[in-house]
Amino acid sequence: DTSVNKAHMEAAPRYYNDTLMYYSSLRTDKIEYYNIREEKQKPKTRKLYWAKKNFEDWVFYKPFEGPFNSDEHHIANGTFSIDSTKFYCTICKTNEDYKTVCQIYVSKKGENGQWSNPEKIEAGGVNIPGYNSTQPTVGTEPKKGYEVLYFASNREGGKGGYDIYYTIYDERKETYKKAKSVGSKINTPGDEITPYYDNNNKTLYFSSNAWPGLGGFDIFKTTGQVNRFLKPVNIGYPLNSSYDDVYYTISNSPEKGFLVSNRPGGVALKNETCCDDIYEFTMLEFIKIVVEGTVFESKDSSDIKLTSGFETAAKDSLAISSDTLARADTTNGAVREIRENDTPLKGTTVSLLLVDPETGENMFLTKTTTNDNGQYFFELQQGNNYKIRFQKEGYYDKELTVSTEDIMQSDTIHMNTLYLKGVPKTPIIIKNIYYPFDKA
Repeated sequence: DTSVNKAHMEAAPRYYNDTLMYYSSLRTDKIEYYNIREEKQKPKTRKLYWAKKNFEDWVFYKPFEGPFNSDEHHIANGTFSIDSTKFYCTICKTNEDYKTVCQIYVSKKGENGQWSNPEKIEAGGVNIPGYNSTQPTVGTEPKKGYEVLYFASNREGGKGGYDIYYTIYDERKETYKKAKSVGSKINTPGDEITPYYDNNNKTLYFSSNAWPGLGGFDIFKTTGQVNRFLKPVNIGYPLNSSYDDVYYTISNSPEKGFLVSNRPGGVALKNETCCDDIYEFTMLEFIKIVVEGTVFESKDSSDIKLTSGFETAAKDSLAISSDTLARADTTNGAVREIRENDTPLKGTTVSLLLVDPETGENMFLTKTTTNDNGQYFFELQQGNNYKIRFQKEGYYDKELTVSTEDIMQSDTIHMNTLYLKGVPKTPIIIKNIYYPFDKA
């Protein structure tokens, strides 16, 4: 809709809900001329705006509320924290050398519901004088659930022009830790920009002009968090084109999303590929995979033998879905039919780990606890190998494996019931072992 897309560049669309989105724009259909050395002339600035859904179309709604938009500087790349108590954005100002420098600011929501004036993040080296820090997006880290702020920067010491960095917000100290690169699995000698982190699926989307693609900036995705990620994958045509495709983001329903592109067919100013516009997409063949199972307490030893204090069991039982067989490794565990008097293990910690196909390393993704019925549930992505780890105080740890590599349509994987064996409460007495003198 031309009430949203103007002749100049639109950027950073984000869903607020199913019927509201916000984005940044210059909102003009003409070339704006001004003398940068003439103080009385104030150039038009990019600001944040709302758009709303009108049946199937998005239409311009109103300027973004709060202490954000200004005639003195550009503002873009707005994003809310996971708990919606902070709002991050990029503010770009012209310095004394007439160079525009962009840095990341944060606004906090008060008890009265009002937003504070955005303040530049001073801690952690998020912003470095003379360099751009921009395009913030938010996730969480696996150990304490602290907020992770990912962003793009062209600072010295990176692999290329723009690299992607992260900083962790220490909630206890209320400060940002030292910003670090997400690593060489993502950053290249080229440019990596417009990161977007899907915290539900622990997936980082970004655009790059150096990873193999169709041309210009292509959109890539990788699963992981903080600085541990899988090798990025190009999300492919038609979301990617031979032009610049950036600012990928998804809605609460992952089959819908936005991207920004200068591909032909947009609202043009100088030529048909001069300026970026916002596009919405719907995936017609989105694959949704979930895994579910139940954990019970093992009350007998009919299916478990104790050998030197370690449990062993059938190692290659099968977890059966409606269309797919997923391998379940029940080392140190047991799987059998539910019995009438079996007790569900409420409060078991169930962790989901992603197996890196290149290194074989396990990357923690998320965790949950079993409910009153001993049940657990995770969403998975197609084409990966996972491990599910079970831990509860007073019981032996267990681990299952499940693969989605061969799943080609939406499916639910029903894992066979898992039984956890309690650690013996009576001490194990090891009798004295005698060795000949000077032979031990």
